[in-house]
Amino acid sequence: VVAVPLEKKIDRGYTVLTEEHTGRPKMDIAKFCTSAEKYPPPPAANGAGGPMQFSYGTAGFRTKGDLLTSTVFRCGALAAVRSHVTGRATGIVITASHNPEPDNGVKLVDCTGGMLPVSWESHAEALANADGPDAMKAVLEALMTTKTSAAADLDLHPPPPPGVPADPAPPHVFLARDTRPTGPDLAAAAKAGAEAIAGEGSVTDFGLMTTPQLHYLVYAAYRGMPHAESDYFARLASGFRTLVAATTTTASA
Repeated sequence: VVAVPLEKKIDRGYTVLTEEHTGRPKMDIAKFCTSAEKYPPPPAANGAGGPMQFSYGTAGFRTKGDLLTSTVFRCGALAAVRSHVTGRATGIVITASHNPEPDNGVKLVDCTGGMLPVSWESHAEALANADGPDAMKAVLEALMTTKTSAAADLDLHPPPPPGVPADPAPPHVFLARDTRPTGPDLAAAAKAGAEAIAGEGSVTDFGLMTTPQLHYLVYAAYRGMPHAESDYFARLASGFRTLVAATTTTASA
């Protein structure tokens, strides 16, 4: 974890993680908030008034695919901020797993290849449900301070191998989707959200891919290992050969 000098204050007295402190590009919150106007949240169901509210759980955000565009756009930014804070690539998968075809969802993959930390699930909800640019700005600014849980859970991660530089350089987001009809548009929204706040080139779009595949690619990048789709299959095949060899040896004993 990079030690951050106690300077560069914002109104609440927190320390903002800026390019001066991390050596990483500045996160453009203003551009993100402006770009978000193109992705308005859907109205609440049954004429309840106000925007629809979303909840992040083990499966991420899930609902009808045509209602998720604003949420996925904001998740792109959240993944980029998480990468900025941790110093490693994170991931987003557009999928609803076994749900009916009209549904879709978005899951965030943390820098180690695991699930998004529980402490960040509430941040995901806060950003997805933020009503207007000022509310989104407040959420994002809070996430990039040293006195919130944004940085507090970094010591829970095993450190990357010593001397292994981040590849790709942060902030960076790996993106994948399944074959649902709404997938391409939602993937485009996720990419737009990440690049709005982190800049062009901050997303690697792997296209069609399973959730375990993307988890592995993020994990491999974190450990400084090759992280192309072919590397996932190579690792899987190697494990299978080892398993078969061990089974054969046991049966022969």
